[in-house]
Amino acid sequence: MLIAAGLKGDEILVTSLLGEGWFHSRLLGIVLVEFEICLGCWLVTGWRAEWSRLVALVTFSIFAVATLYKALSGQASCGCFGIYEVNPWWTLMLDGALVGMLFYARADTERPFFFRSSAALVSTFILVVLLCGSTTWWMLNTEAGAIDQDGQLIGDESFVVLEPEDWVNQRLPILPYLDIGKRLENGRWIAVLYKHDCSHCVEMLPQFEQEAIQFAAAGQNEHVALIEMPPYASAEYDPVPSDTVCIRGRLDESREWFAQTPVVMEIDKGVVTKLREHENQ
Repeated sequence: MLIAAGLKGDEILVTSLLGEGWFHSRLLGIVLVEFEICLGCWLVTGWRAEWSRLVALVTFSIFAVATLYKALSGQASCGCFGIYEVNPWWTLMLDGALVGMLFYARADTERPFFFRSSAALVSTFILVVLLCGSTTWWMLNTEAGAIDQDGQLIGDESFVVLEPEDWVNQRLPILPYLDIGKRLENGRWIAVLYKHDCSHCVEMLPQFEQEAIQFAAAGQNEHVALIEMPPYASAEYDPVPSDTVCIRGRLDESREWFAQTPVVMEIDKGVVTKLREHENQ
């Protein structure tokens, strides 16, 4: 739970930029992170174990219901571990197992050795308050970097959030950071930003391979570019076949980029003319 809270905290850097509404708000994310930190620490101390078990049981039951909804709706990730994608069916099994153990387990009334003294409990409480306060301040006051229409980085240049919905009818701002940027400035392209560990991306890549074959067969002056976001895949796990007819490219790995992949764009002489929104999920 503490690890999940930390990963969600990392995602808070980009949450407000990637979603709208209450369920995607930064405030809700912060509340959830702090709740998980407090509950995780409470469980570790063993203080009022029966109550902590009941709270944990209710919490993981709610998590299980939410994860089941995401699994049934076909979402690629449960969202429990921040920006790291985990299949919701796997998370549902974990939540279900934890609910079962919490339901049948009996709380141990004897606290762990370190937390048996009142001084230890008070010290732990103070540390938790300081931890929650510092993480809340960090999440409220830290913003990820962004890129403007001219390709200039704004804010934190080590972690940059891409917002493709703002690129339509604009010069592709990431051109200076692509190894095939010069090529995209000439001709018409379908450019796909993907991650090798994104399951939705892997499912869709064969579709673009077929489009490239059709363009070549029809003699059309249009090409397909598959642009990999770092970290790059090793040859063993590369989802793009070695004999691909698509043009392969990579986004600069000198910084960490974040986007909801795949991002599918139609480009004409370096300008994004259309974003295929139904494919950008």
